[in-house]
Amino acid sequence: MTTAQGAPQLRFAVPRWHRFRELQALEDAVNYRMARLTVPCVRCKPAVAGGRCDEHACDVALIAGYLQAAEDTMTALAELTQDMRKDGGRSRRSPTTTSEDD
Repeated sequence: MTTAQGAPQLRFAVPRWHRFRELQALEDAVNYRMARLTVPCVRCKPAVAGGRCDEHACDVALIAGYLQAAEDTMTALAELTQDMRKDGGRSRRSPTTTSEDD
């Protein structure tokens, strides 16, 4: 990748860029599970209490887990943004670091 002298490469300009991919994957997973819940199911009880078959009850639990993971990821990104503002926009990553584990 060619960049202007002194300008960081895009990959390093956005620390923890893999977190944004994680958020997109979580959003896709929630949308998939929500779509499954809208399909009529003969095994789900048509009760006011929202009785679900085992498969759809699992979907509900997975959605809750995905939403919690997304909230945790957004919190981590918000903290990173605050840290970057305190550091004057500089990342804590070294420009030579290639790991996505941050």
